Amino acid sequence: MKYDVEADWILLRTCNFRCLYCFFSDPASGAKIKMHGTAAQWKDGFQATGKTWLLHITGGEPTLYPGFVDLCDELTQNHYLSINSNLSHHCIKTFAQRINPERIHFINAGIHLEERQKNNALNIFIENVYKLRDAKFNVLMSLIMTPHVVNNLSTIYEHLEANGLFAIPKVI
Repeated sequence: MKYDVEADWILLRTCNFRCLYCFFSDPASGAKIKMHGTAAQWKDGFQATGKTWLLHITGGEPTLYPGFVDLCDELTQNHYLSINSNLSHHCIKTFAQRINPERIHFINAGIHLEERQKNNALNIFIENVYKLRDAKFNVLMSLIMTPHVVNNLSTIYEHLEANGLFAIPKVI
């Protein structure tokens, strides 16, 4: 990848999870999403710099942003992205189908285990990881290390390993 500028971009603070360890407050996590431009306007803004960007898009949960896949599609025409996501939004399948994986440095898929267990949704996470990997995206998984996770680490890793996956511990 050849780029001129590398930058972190907190796209939004809104999130569909309510993790106890989150540094965004509940009001911020539950806030109405504010759009500051269309996908084309964002593309034009980055293009106007005359630079090629590597944008690390994070949130909240960036996939909740309206038109997230369109935004990524526009930006990856001339720039590169990495994405931090909990992989919970239904747009993951569309993202995997439409976005060129060669323009995505990596996807950091955070396993927020307690939230996944609350909604019985760990298998959805695993399915989404495979959708992305099957489409040739570089997916790194982070296992958020909470006391519950630490106490159940061997069982969690056994479950991930049984599904052909490995997660990097992420200490908060």
